[in-house]
Amino acid sequence: MLLEAAAYAAHAQARTGSAETGLSSLESAAAATDQEAIRHAAAIDRARAACLSALGQGPEARACLDRALEAAKRQGLLYEELLIRKDRAGLSEPGASVDEELREAERLTQLLGIVPS
Repeated sequence: MLLEAAAYAAHAQARTGSAETGLSSLESAAAATDQEAIRHAAAIDRARAACLSALGQGPEARACLDRALEAAKRQGLLYEELLIRKDRAGLSEPGASVDEELREAERLTQLLGIVPS
């Protein structure tokens, strides 16, 4: 529970200009709770990616999202996978295909029964 909260807080801090603080807090929480880190690996790496992206470290953020996607798939976390795919689409490099990520995000949205607003 503590680590999940830390992941959400770090993601929020990345969006509000405190990415370094968010990343530091997330790393401290992850180090203190190894077993919980396994269960929340996708959320942790997604939050880490948000912080790294906010700090201008796109390639590192993309690597975190790749790990997050694998963890979400392995654990069957469809909503987390949806969020990761949207983040990956936003971090795509020029010339990279965003269409596949967006198609998969749309498929997951329908599968989860989420009604777009």
